[in-house]
Amino acid sequence: MELTVQKQRSNPRIRRRWRIDLKAGDAGVSSPAFTKDVSAGGFCAELMRVPSPGTQVRGSIVISGNAYAFSGKVAWARASEPRLNLRCSIGATSTEIADGLKEKLI
Repeated sequence: MELTVQKQRSNPRIRRRWRIDLKAGDAGVSSPAFTKDVSAGGFCAELMRVPSPGTQVRGSIVISGNAYAFSGKVAWARASEPRLNLRCSIGATSTEIADGLKEKLI
């Protein structure tokens, strides 16, 4: 019998629904999205078109009319399930985030 140990997150996630202007891949395909939860290490978001894991992403998270830039990579992706009214979702790890966004996450 194998035991699985869950890795503790180094950055705690906070539940926030913020708009994201997301560009995925080399072509910079835009997709409107909204966060489900965020941290300094990344975010989980719901969107209409789901990029594949490993895809480079960049964009900005909009909070109270202010846009905070980020870049990162898709860690996991889940397709939508229209019969259950579930949107696509991704988990992205951050490689860079704006200092102003870091302050919002403390």
